[in-house]
Amino acid sequence: MPGRIFISYASEDAAVADRIRTGLEHAGVACWIAPRDIEPGTSFPAAITAAIRDCAAQVLLLTAEGNASRHVLSEVELAFNAGKPILAVLVGKVTPSADLQYFISTSHWFDAEASFDDDDLSKLKVDLDKLLAGERVRIDADRSRGRRRALLIGAAVAAVAVIALVVYATRPSSTTAAPSPAPAATAPARSEPAPTPAVPAPAASAPASPTPATPSLRTKVNAADGQTYLWIPPGSFAMGCSGGDGDCQPDELPVHTVRIRRGYWLARTEVTNAQYAKRAKTERASSATDADPAVGMDRSEAKKYCAAIGGRLPTEAEWEYAARAGSRERYYDTLSDVAWFENNSGDRSHPVAQKSPNAFGLYDMLGNVYEWVLDRYYDKYDDTDDAIEEPIAPNASAVARGGAWHSSAKDLRVSNRFAVPTDYADANVGVRCALNGP
Repeated sequence: MPGRIFISYASEDAAVADRIRTGLEHAGVACWIAPRDIEPGTSFPAAITAAIRDCAAQVLLLTAEGNASRHVLSEVELAFNAGKPILAVLVGKVTPSADLQYFISTSHWFDAEASFDDDDLSKLKVDLDKLLAGERVRIDADRSRGRRRALLIGAAVAAVAVIALVVYATRPSSTTAAPSPAPAATAPARSEPAPTPAVPAPAASAPASPTPATPSLRTKVNAADGQTYLWIPPGSFAMGCSGGDGDCQPDELPVHTVRIRRGYWLARTEVTNAQYAKRAKTERASSATDADPAVGMDRSEAKKYCAAIGGRLPTEAEWEYAARAGSRERYYDTLSDVAWFENNSGDRSHPVAQKSPNAFGLYDMLGNVYEWVLDRYYDKYDDTDDAIEEPIAPNASAVARGGAWHSSAKDLRVSNRFAVPTDYADANVGVRCALNGP
């Protein structure tokens, strides 16, 4: 059986979920279950997202508690959007909620009645084999009739709602759409917001807007700049050289555990020329479009821009934590799929959000242009002190991260650091702003 089986359950059902996991693994079925399979230093949301993306199928333990769990709903939605088969194990007299009814099929139900015993485990293994072989998994008609009726009613209601939304979304508008999403909330404006504490290709004339993030990801639009921001949850990670990275540099050491104590918002993309031009003037290449990342600002100018829209520069730890999104590899995905660099850029920058995002829904964290961060540069990490030296002394260096359109593959490694003077302003460095939570 290729891939692992992701087991989705509410925390109240941990004992039953573990019984299912144990039985399946004894039968030779590899399973993924939280929290057992979440590696130390990996954020919970990123680990869940990656596991569902890589799984062969999802087993949904559906009880009264699971039916009401928002976490379970998010996991089912992720599996549905990833095209993964979902086998719902119904325990007790429970009918899937209206939200769940949209994602699960009656032909993929397994009804365990009031309990889940060894006989149910054997049947579940058989049904999983059928499901992965592309066959339908059917439950007894007498048991399922009432649930099927409820599901059909719910599906009809959902279909009507979807049609209404489509009609609403496609209605004629009297105004011209802006390049960025419409504002939803105004972020508080501060001259120098405090950073979150951390412990150690569309046409040029009409570039497309960024693809919406995975529905389970939390987003908001900042009215001050029109940018969509992604919620980056608190967590811990190993900062510095990735395991087995033969290109690791001395300034990426020592590898050390950093705890992001409070979540924060990070812009989905780098600031574009169109967005930056509303606040300041900067140089741009003749080939660059309004949707290309803004460049040519030094660190102080980047800080000033972020402050003007109610935000700040992310710290170096926040940047790497968000870029990794739970990955411990040197690249968080296949490099050509996520980044513009020397092998595919044509020696120029490109409009933002044309490559695939990472697990947090962030685009171009690697490649396209370097991004300013808040920290002063030192030639090695000090894992005993998490203080941010601010302001940076005039003779000190600052840090930019992520690599650029002209960078080699080794310079796009997620741990790579670019030491530059604070007044460096060139066509390869841009900015991505952060907002404090919530």
